[in-house]
Amino acid sequence: VTLAVVCLSAFLLHLFDRCRRFQKSAGSLHPVICALAATVALQWASQVLHLAHILAFETWGISGSLPGGLADILFMLSQVVSSALLLVIAQGYTLDRSKDSLVDRAKPIVTFIALLHVLLVGHSIREGEHAERHHDNGGLVGWTLVLVRLMLYAWFVSGVRLLQRTSDLRLQPFLAYLMTVGSVYFLSYPVIYSVVQMFAPYLQHPLLEICMTLVQTASAFWLSELFLTRGLYYQVSTLSESLLPGGCSPFSSPSRKKCD
Repeated sequence: VTLAVVCLSAFLLHLFDRCRRFQKSAGSLHPVICALAATVALQWASQVLHLAHILAFETWGISGSLPGGLADILFMLSQVVSSALLLVIAQGYTLDRSKDSLVDRAKPIVTFIALLHVLLVGHSIREGEHAERHHDNGGLVGWTLVLVRLMLYAWFVSGVRLLQRTSDLRLQPFLAYLMTVGSVYFLSYPVIYSVVQMFAPYLQHPLLEICMTLVQTASAFWLSELFLTRGLYYQVSTLSESLLPGGCSPFSSPSRKKCD
């Protein structure tokens, strides 16, 4: 946990510095970049609380359930925000200016998903330790989270496939790339959760926690590279309209394609 806190602290500082420099050159930060920063901050806060929980137990021999429970909730919220980013992009947000209002329509759905995750984790914490459950997300709660992730994955795939059918050739390479990375992310929890059931009970919780921390950190790093570099996503998205001085929108009409 200490190593995770140190690495995430360094990554968070680096990300904020990149965002600051990006904002200085662009004048503002796009909502997807703000959401990414929130994702990393939530994960960092979760790991800090986990560390505080462990240190309290090592120092005094006791530790309340509040820090650990709050850490689990924050980590779940970090995953929800990452999932929401992938979902809105899969529906066309930032790829088509006609979908700019998609975020407002998606907010109630994302809020419901976040509350569902919080309620599931909270219910798991209130149950306490049971003989048949070897970690906080064990039993019915764990399999319910698996089902939710599979439903989100189905939504993600349907969105990307619709874009692939209706978009021009310029978007196809990015959509194929998004499908691959998004599939790995959404299926990671169901696969990891299923696999850890084959291990000894005392290994299930640490394995699940370590693997999901690595997945979430890797996704945050990938999203930061996606949003903050002039790569494939920048070239086909509406972010290029206003992010950097002199940028031209790939979706602007010929009469408007002027560089500053």
